[in-house]
Amino acid sequence: MSENRRSKGSFGEDKACDYLTGLGYKFLTRNFHYSRYAEIDLVFQYKDEIVFVEVKTDYTGQFGEAAAWINQRKIKNIILASKGFLRKIDNFDAPCRFDAIIVHVTNNTFTIEHIENAFYA
Repeated sequence: MSENRRSKGSFGEDKACDYLTGLGYKFLTRNFHYSRYAEIDLVFQYKDEIVFVEVKTDYTGQFGEAAAWINQRKIKNIILASKGFLRKIDNFDAPCRFDAIIVHVTNNTFTIEHIENAFYA
């Protein structure tokens, strides 16, 4: 991954963290890697749920609807990583959900689109 692309992704993850923390979510970890391809951008706790969050930073308007960029392979890898995370915290039965956040960036401003339950395991 290019440094510029990584920097843009980090910007989006930073903004998503700030947004969710502001809503009362408790930050647990960022960029949790379970394998080479199974990774979760952000993990939070909200009330009694573990929330796994996929973040996309959109500088071009290319992402559109979540369905356009969360394909079956991506979902499979996120679910695999989520199982690894639940094993790591020794709470495999924790209620959890999968959210998506798109950070739309235009010029020097941004908006956040938060999709709760973007997909199901």
